[in-house]
Amino acid sequence: MTKKQKTLGILIYFGLFISCQSQEIQNNNFFLLDNKIDSMRIAFNIPAVAYGVIRNDSIIVLNVLGYRDIETMEKAQLTDYFHIGSNTKSFTAFLSGRLVDVGKINWETKFFDLYPELKEIANPAYYNMTLQELLSHRARLINFKNESEIPTIIAEYESGLLNG
Repeated sequence: MTKKQKTLGILIYFGLFISCQSQEIQNNNFFLLDNKIDSMRIAFNIPAVAYGVIRNDSIIVLNVLGYRDIETMEKAQLTDYFHIGSNTKSFTAFLSGRLVDVGKINWETKFFDLYPELKEIANPAYYNMTLQELLSHRARLINFKNESEIPTIIAEYESGLLNG
């Protein structure tokens, strides 16, 4: 991750936290937030940025700015798939560490011990992967071969949640 990318991430999170300070976020604030994030997207030559602001169990705002294809200038959509940002991985690692600190899980906790409903649709090679392996990028996860796999996996997971 470059210094520019880190700076962009910090600025975006700072902007999101500032925008959440008021009790009632108005449309004007969303417009200002969009402008700030889009100006950083343009300054750092990033094709598209998706962001969200949440409070407790509510989504306050969800938006995407930029282009899915810079040659055709086709606008990015909220339904587009993005790689998880490095900041998200950092927050995940931090929260995982806190759960270890308070004794809810440990570094050897296996993913499928926490999410047994996913085991039957998972690759058996992943049955024993631990939190430590996931966070240190040693779980040997493979990339999707193509995007068509993603909706099937999501649908199977959601179906299991609704029926389970």
